[in-house]
Amino acid sequence: LHDALPISNASEVSPFAQYEWATTDWLTLTGALRYSYFDIFDDQLEPKVAVRLHPTAALNLKYIYQTGFLRPSGFQYGALVLARPGQTPEDVAALERAQRGVDNEEMRSHELQLAYEPSRRFGTSITGFFSQLDDLIIFNSNNASPTFRTFVNYGSVESFGVEWEGHAAFGNFRQEANVSLARAFLEDSRFGPLTTADAD
Repeated sequence: LHDALPISNASEVSPFAQYEWATTDWLTLTGALRYSYFDIFDDQLEPKVAVRLHPTAALNLKYIYQTGFLRPSGFQYGALVLARPGQTPEDVAALERAQRGVDNEEMRSHELQLAYEPSRRFGTSITGFFSQLDDLIIFNSNNASPTFRTFVNYGSVESFGVEWEGHAAFGNFRQEANVSLARAFLEDSRFGPLTTADAD
């Protein structure tokens, strides 16, 4: 069906290292780093840092900063580009080249958690978080875009929120409950507003 798929196989290598240092009885520091080599997309470095304060056995305050990424799927990277009426083979080839320029989605997040667990049977925690996702991959269905009907890196998404969690154990049964409140904003879009109103 498609004799111009960009890849038939690919290789990835991702070494990982982590070090945890208990500086005192109440402070633990953790650092980690992953390097990902992928022969099609850009290399990635993913650092992670965690600081945990535990003044008592029941009380923990933890801060985590971490990064990550999500590669385009094989379909997103090499999907068949369908020609529209009036498009020439050169137009379709240009769209295919644009689609093969899709980059990884990259994420950075901050998390602060306060946890209290007075016993193995009961515990609760509250967590605040902020994250930013760059190069969000979407299917562009905006006729005004030069890459109409291809997968593209659209822009950045910022989100923040808070989550409460509680749990209780009774014999062999464990009950858990959680409530989350979050908001997300699309920032720095590279194209006009997404719309399907003018699509075929």
